[in-house]
Amino acid sequence: MARDGIAGYWQHSTRTPPHLADSDAYARFSAPWVRAITMENEIVGPLVFKERNDCDDANTPAVSIYHTAKTIPDAAPALGDVADLETQTQLLADLIAPTPAILAQQLDLVANYIPQRSERLGEAVGQIGFPTPFFETVLPLHPASRKFTRELVSIAQSSASEVVIRVKKALRCRRPNEFSPQLQPIVPTPGHGTLPSGHSTEAFVVARMLDHLMNDTGYDGGASDWATMLLRQAHRIAVNRTVAGVHFPVDSLAGAALGLMLGDYIVSLAKQDAGEIGAFKFVGSEMGSRDFLFGSYFAGTALQLQDGISELPQNVGLAHGVEDAPTLAWLWTKAMEEWA
Repeated sequence: MARDGIAGYWQHSTRTPPHLADSDAYARFSAPWVRAITMENEIVGPLVFKERNDCDDANTPAVSIYHTAKTIPDAAPALGDVADLETQTQLLADLIAPTPAILAQQLDLVANYIPQRSERLGEAVGQIGFPTPFFETVLPLHPASRKFTRELVSIAQSSASEVVIRVKKALRCRRPNEFSPQLQPIVPTPGHGTLPSGHSTEAFVVARMLDHLMNDTGYDGGASDWATMLLRQAHRIAVNRTVAGVHFPVDSLAGAALGLMLGDYIVSLAKQDAGEIGAFKFVGSEMGSRDFLFGSYFAGTALQLQDGISELPQNVGLAHGVEDAPTLAWLWTKAMEEWA
């Protein structure tokens, strides 16, 4: 009705707007949810997951995560012909599940956290989804001034969640409440495997990515207390899932290693450079009955190589190809501008 009241008789339009100039222009033009779909594909698309049972115990599941870069030759093939792609594959992570006997030992650690439930119930409930608000207590992430940073955090969390689901499916570890009816978790137990912890992975990927962002912009002034506090918050988020009764400490350790690696990986894609990736190997059974304590596993901002965590020799920069992430790179630049 409003149109009928103001438009008048139809006249042929002489306005012919051109196509959007480039991928940056399209990123600015797109709604955040459209950018999210694009960037999740840019992040997870190049990853390949290889499941296997070739460990010392043939019944112990394992999975390797590879990054693949494919380069199309300059001379494009004719329609219908197969392109001769050059592929570079790099191993980013190798995870071997703990045995059920190790998880049974870890169950006593989960039970030891039960007395803390009354104190941490509010946190555990508040962190059921993505626990972004808890990082806002460490860094100023108000949506009015840090909207692109918050969008970057959201993309990192959702991409990490997709990776975690793939790894959980490969490792097939049972949740704590399947070992004892006395545990009785205080939050709903998710309907998928326990290792690695998704909350741990998602929290540590955010901590590592924000650390990169502050370092690149000089916001932290070279101080390490920002990064340490981010890691402590990520660690507490992970431990709260053990307090709640839905995760073993070994789940959190695996999630921390995976999250820190993914943080490096996402930043390397976003910056379109060959920044070093913290490639790692995780052997779940080597943690034994030890707890995931911050002071035992972190020195400064580095995860200690112990209890089943080791570096892979492929700790090198990514090879980039047709999977380059222009939308992610655009968002990284916009987030950088918010901290400069």
